[in-house]
Amino acid sequence: MADHDVISIGLIILGPVVPLMALWLRLRFRLHQERERRNYLQTATALPAGSRVQEQRDDGTRLILDVGNATRNECA
Repeated sequence: MADHDVISIGLIILGPVVPLMALWLRLRFRLHQERERRNYLQTATALPAGSRVQEQRDDGTRLILDVGNATRNECA
């Protein structure tokens, strides 16, 4: 078998695998971000009533979380 045949077969096999790996990596990174965000919000909601948390994101947006007087069960 010639070298170009081996390369062609390898490219045929890798063709569908590369986009799937890219998708998997993107989803894994997103899941990590969401877990960190959940931990951040759990910590913020554990603060005493009247507290304020301000977050400056990488894209320049600002998020301000005011912890009110109501408990979690009272909001539901």
